[in-house]
Amino acid sequence: MGHHPERMKFSFALLTMGIVLGVMPFVILLLPEEAAAQEDIILPNELKESLMSLREGMAMSPEGLDLRAEPQAIIIPNGYRATGLFGYGIITRIGRTEWIEVGSWHTQPLRERLYLGGKAEFTIFAYNEERSVDCDIEFSIGRANEAQPLASVVTSQRVAAGTDRTPITAALQFPAGNDTTIEAGSEMVFRIKARCNGGAVMSYGNSDYPSGFSFFSNALTIHSLYMDRESVTMEYKDAFMVNYARIITVLTVDREIIPNMHLDTQINSFNNTREMIWHHESGFGDHEVIVSISYDPTGLRNVSLVQTINLPKPIVDDLQLVVNVLKGNLNWIVIFILLIVSLAFYSKHRKKVWKRRFKTLDPSSASLSKHKKKKMWKRAKKDRRRATKVHKMEEKERDEKEHEDDGFSIFKKKKRGPMPEKPAVAAIDNSVFDDIEFD
Repeated sequence: MGHHPERMKFSFALLTMGIVLGVMPFVILLLPEEAAAQEDIILPNELKESLMSLREGMAMSPEGLDLRAEPQAIIIPNGYRATGLFGYGIITRIGRTEWIEVGSWHTQPLRERLYLGGKAEFTIFAYNEERSVDCDIEFSIGRANEAQPLASVVTSQRVAAGTDRTPITAALQFPAGNDTTIEAGSEMVFRIKARCNGGAVMSYGNSDYPSGFSFFSNALTIHSLYMDRESVTMEYKDAFMVNYARIITVLTVDREIIPNMHLDTQINSFNNTREMIWHHESGFGDHEVIVSISYDPTGLRNVSLVQTINLPKPIVDDLQLVVNVLKGNLNWIVIFILLIVSLAFYSKHRKKVWKRRFKTLDPSSASLSKHKKKKMWKRAKKDRRRATKVHKMEEKERDEKEHEDDGFSIFKKKKRGPMPEKPAVAAIDNSVFDDIEFD
């Protein structure tokens, strides 16, 4: 039984289409991950320069040094060891110098992954009061708990005798590609080793002796910038978690510098950033917003962002317009509703009143309409009022006839009964006084 060529071609096409359709969902799922991975790559021009300062307690931080801080000191040990000729001590002046660790300075655990690149420049200050000292100094940057440094450099220099501090400088270049990283949660460490033919003292920790190094990284980045009619908000990330009060920020809106007096800050836990909020009123339209942020108190080595932000006039639809009208006249609406409710209760009360009134009518009126019943009740009411009026007039006329004989009087006299008779007084006989003698 032979195979049909056209049928085989059709079956192969169906198989190919099925494979493509089956693989397509996985390709779509992988694309966002690849895009996200590309977004994590920090380009060389995105790294900004910062200055790391050595501080008290073998700590280091990129924030500015305190002008009032006392200078710190650490000994650069004498690395010379007198071994003698061939190590036998025959000639004591013969010896060698050894590498000795001077110290290690650490940052706080990083909040974000740190990318390092570009050039790093080191400067320390040392002195020896008695004599000059020749030193080889090794500077290295690395991760805590790792012996192998990420980058290092060695420089040779003489420390002059006296109390004046001699600056010892060096520079190194990180590998291209910015693939030198320190992960979040790890500490950045700066180590100094020395090989000197005599001892010396290193000074650091204040503005007079700013020992440390400059480097390029993504430690401080502006995440986003947005504004509304009442405020401007900047979100930034700081790998070294410097206190926001020590961060130098400058905001200008339409070439006007906005003061930091009423600056509010808060943590945005959703995207792991810190927000700085300036309270500033702005009108509708385009606004040129420039914001810069820096560790340096002078404002140098800053990270800045320039953005034109448009505040459009709100488009109010018919429904929103009705809502706004209702909100603006809420008191009158409440009064109107209360009035309607009152009228409803009054109407209900009037119906009950008319029912009671209809019951007073003649039973033969039960088949009449409400309108005729009302007319009949009102007519009966008029008749009752008329009869009452006539009755009152008749009583008045009767009262007037009864008092016609009393004559005209403004006030009606009260009728009195007959006066009671006074009791008779007995007559006194004067003869009773005849026997009385008067002196």
